[in-house]
Amino acid sequence: MSSIDSRIWSGLIPLEISFFVWKVLRRMVPVDTILQNRGFSLASCCVCCSAHPESLSHLLIDGPVATQVWEHFLKRFGIVGPRPRSVA
Repeated sequence: MSSIDSRIWSGLIPLEISFFVWKVLRRMVPVDTILQNRGFSLASCCVCCSAHPESLSHLLIDGPVATQVWEHFLKRFGIVGPRPRSVA
């Protein structure tokens, strides 16, 4: 088990969050870009902004809704510094 896996499954994180993080890190969340890479024919469009293809990075890191969520929590917890730039 890798050090990241041991942190994900440490028991300090709720199980449903651990499963989601595990899936994100293994690119197993069925967003449009991943499904397209697996051969599905889809017209990809983000459900939040309708302006970009739906990808893990867009949904979790750099899309407009994700940016607002990150800014809210960084401000709420007094964290100063750069936001995450990638999913994995």
